[in-house]
Amino acid sequence: MTHRPAVAADEPFVRDLICELVTADLGAANWPEAVRAPLLEIQYRGRISGIRDQFPDAAEEILLADGEPVGWAVIHRGPEELRLVEIAVRSVRRGKGIGEARLQELLAEADAAGKPVRLRVAAGNRAIRLYLRLGFRQTGCDEVRVWMERPAGGIGPPAGAV
Repeated sequence: MTHRPAVAADEPFVRDLICELVTADLGAANWPEAVRAPLLEIQYRGRISGIRDQFPDAAEEILLADGEPVGWAVIHRGPEELRLVEIAVRSVRRGKGIGEARLQELLAEADAAGKPVRLRVAAGNRAIRLYLRLGFRQTGCDEVRVWMERPAGGIGPPAGAV
C-alpha cells in the first residue's frame, strides 16, 4: 500500500467511493435509479462540504494498491492532535490491510510528533475492532458515532465499552 495527495482528477474516484459507502449503509443498491442517484449526489456533496468546511487545511490522500486507487483518507494535522477525519477503502479491497497500513504510518507520525490520534467512527462499524487493536480507546459516543483516541506512544487507559 502506498498513498499520494489527492488531486482534482481524483474527484470521480472519491465520488464513486462515497456513493459505494452510502449505498451499502442505506441498503440502497436495489432502489430505483431515479431515487438513488439524487440521494447519493446529496450525500456526496454533504460529506465533502462538511469535511472541507470543518477541516479546511486537512490533507486528502488517495490510497493505492498495485498503483491503483483503492481508498481515500483525510487527515488533519493540528497543533494538539492528528485527526483521522475520514478513511475509506473500496469494499472489494477491505480486509487486506490497506487501511491498517495507512493507520500504522499515521500512528508512527503521531508518535514522532508526540501527539494523539483522534477519530470518530460510526457506532457498530467493524473498524472499531481494528482501532481497539491498534491502541485506540473510546472517549465518548452518541447514538450514531463513537469518539476514539490513541495517545502518543500508544499508552492509554483501559478500553472503554463500545
